[in-house]
Amino acid sequence: MDIPVKLGDFTSFPVLVSLIGLAAIIGLEKLKVKGSILWSLLLLPS
Repeated sequence: MDIPVKLGDFTSFPVLVSLIGLAAIIGLEKLKVKGSILWSLLLLPS
């Protein structure tokens, strides 16, 4: 039985940047930095 949904490549550049961005947002939120989501968007390549 074949699954109709396939997982992508987790080592590709967009996935790694997304994971780093998520980690940055969580870290900055934990440190209570104001504008942490904005800082993460500005510092990481889109």
